[in-house]
Amino acid sequence: MKLKIALVALGLMVASALPAAAATFRFAFQGDLKSLDPYSLNESFTLGMLSNVYEGLTRRGKNLEIIPGLAERWEVVEPTRWRFYLRKGVKFQNGEDFTADDVVFSAERVRASGSDLRTRIQPDTKVVKVDDYTVDFVLSAPNPILHYEWDTWYILSKKWAEANNSVMPQPASGQQAIYAALHANGTGPFVIAEHQAGVRTVFKPNPKWWDKPEHNFDEVVLTPIGNDATRVAAATRERLRRGLPGARPWCVEHPMRKETAMIRTLFETDGGTTALILRLALGAVRTWPAAESAPGPGPAGAAGSTPPSRRASTRVP
Repeated sequence: MKLKIALVALGLMVASALPAAAATFRFAFQGDLKSLDPYSLNESFTLGMLSNVYEGLTRRGKNLEIIPGLAERWEVVEPTRWRFYLRKGVKFQNGEDFTADDVVFSAERVRASGSDLRTRIQPDTKVVKVDDYTVDFVLSAPNPILHYEWDTWYILSKKWAEANNSVMPQPASGQQAIYAALHANGTGPFVIAEHQAGVRTVFKPNPKWWDKPEHNFDEVVLTPIGNDATRVAAATRERLRRGLPGARPWCVEHPMRKETAMIRTLFETDGGTTALILRLALGAVRTWPAAESAPGPGPAGAAGSTPPSRRASTRVP
C-alpha cells in the first residue's frame, strides 16, 4: 500500500529535534489542499492540514486518547443527553469570541447539503444551547461513542460564516468556491497567511491561540508536487542549497496495519540527523533509517525507539 495515508502526518506540522531558534518548515505532498472549508472533504490529508487551523470540541492526545479541546469537559447527564462545557476565553483568528452559538451553528452546517462529514452527528440529534458556554446533545438512543470522531469535526464561527455567505458548506464537486473554501478562520495554533490552490499554502503561528505551542516554527510552507521523483528532487535541491547532504531513505511503519514502506523525506539540522515523526488519524508511525534494523516495539500509538543520537520528539502544536 502506498504511503499516502502515512503522509497525513505532515498535516500536524510535526518536526523533530529542531534548533531553539524559530524556523521555516517547507514540505511537499502529492495531493493538494483543495478547499479550506473543513466540511468539504472527509479525507485524511485535508483534515490533518486543517487541524492546525480549526479545532473540535475534543482532540486526540499523544497516545490517541480523547482529550478536551474546545470543550473543557463533558458528562452524560442521562443516557440520551450529553452535556459539553465549553472553554472560555477562546477566540477565533479574527478576534471573535468562541461561544455555544458557534457549536450549534457548526452542528447544523456539518449535516447540511454539501457537507462530506455528515456522519459526525446523526441527523436526529438535537443540539441545544443551555447557556453561552454549555451545549447539550440530545439523542434518540444511547450512544457511548458519540464524540469518537469529533476531533475532526471542526467548529466554525457563526458570525464569520454568515457575514461571508458561507452558511452552507462548499461541496467537494462544486464548480464555484465560496469564501470559506478560500479563507479560514479557526481557533487553532496556526493561521493561513496565503493559499493558492495547486501552488502553495503558507501557515503562520496564531498569536491568539488559547493553548501553549509545542513547536518553533515561524512559517510552514506546503507545496503540492504530484510526481514522486520531482518531489524528491525538489527536497534534494533545497538541501544542497542549504549546504546539507542529499536526502537519505527512511522506513516508516503504520502501527495498526503493520505495513512498512520507505520514504525519502528527511530533514537535517546542524544538531544532527532528524526525521519527521508522522502521526495519523489512527496513530503515530515509527520511523528509522533504512540502513539500520527496525527498532524494538514502542508503546501503542507512539514512535518506536531509535538510536539516542537520532531520537526524535513528537511536537504537536
